[in-house]
Amino acid sequence: MTIDMSRTFRYTAAATRACCAACLTLAACSHQAPLRTEAQNSVAIGDQSTPADIYSAMAGEYYKLGQLDIAQQQANKAITADKQNPRGYYMIAIIYERTGQPALAEENFKRALTLAPKNSDILNAYGNFFCSQRRTAEAQAQFAKAIENPLYTTPWVAMTNAGTCARNAGNLTQAEADYRRALAANPSFGPALAEMAGIELGRGNAKAAKGAVDRFFQANAPEPRALLLAAKTERKLGNTKAAATYEQILRQKFPDAPELRDLK
Repeated sequence: MTIDMSRTFRYTAAATRACCAACLTLAACSHQAPLRTEAQNSVAIGDQSTPADIYSAMAGEYYKLGQLDIAQQQANKAITADKQNPRGYYMIAIIYERTGQPALAEENFKRALTLAPKNSDILNAYGNFFCSQRRTAEAQAQFAKAIENPLYTTPWVAMTNAGTCARNAGNLTQAEADYRRALAANPSFGPALAEMAGIELGRGNAKAAKGAVDRFFQANAPEPRALLLAAKTERKLGNTKAAATYEQILRQKFPDAPELRDLK
């Protein structure tokens, strides 16, 4: 009896498409974590997907769940299935990055970009990697390459990461310019709005901070950093009832969030 592998992988693709749906829509809003589009955590699954695509997508799912050993196994399978598929090397790179093995992470980022030199998702991730290593100039070069690609569908993600990298390097002027550029490209992008709220609040400009916070909640789901900034902003403006409401939401929806330590 022979097995039609193409049909098998079409069925697998259909099943995997469902389990990847959440990961294809996520936009990271953490103040600490670098931002990745979902294309960076998985690959789109369709009827024409190859085995390497499917293994890479499964690696992304396991990575998202924190099951890094299994994620690495799936990424290795992707590379075994097709050594010219950049997503397998990309997944290996971010796994090594997350597990504190920067030399191996960099090696695999380079392999991925050798195969896909204009892939803005991978360039953005490579920039994040350099930023985490305090190699700011190299990080900004990767972000710039990602942004200048006219086919990049979410340039505001790399713009925001560039801003955060600049901020971490002490260049607040450049950080603000990058955040504003991101918001010009996508006015409702939550991470950039939260960062601008933090900048304005740090300047003592609570009114401008409130404007950014209000825009955040008009288009984005509540998340810990935005709730903390909203509470601090309302308290600064003397709106104690509104501040208490934001604090209550933060405590109830995110009881383990580190932002709770910053409530005063």
